[in-house]
Amino acid sequence: MLIKNNNKTTKTKRSNKARKPTAGNHGSWKEVRAEKVAHAKKLLQDPGYPSGKVIKSIAGLMAKHLGK
Repeated sequence: MLIKNNNKTTKTKRSNKARKPTAGNHGSWKEVRAEKVAHAKKLLQDPGYPSGKVIKSIAGLMAKHLGK
């Protein structure tokens, strides 16, 4: 957790609690569900995925950050 103090610096506060599994917190690659893998493979075979709008957005972000 990030905490801002009056000196305009940021400190990190760590929790001692065990992390519960969430969508982005898998214990191992072996725990990935087969249906999620099948869905990803199907998306990758679709020539319209990702959309042109998404590609242009990513290209814009890359140009902004890599052009410095």
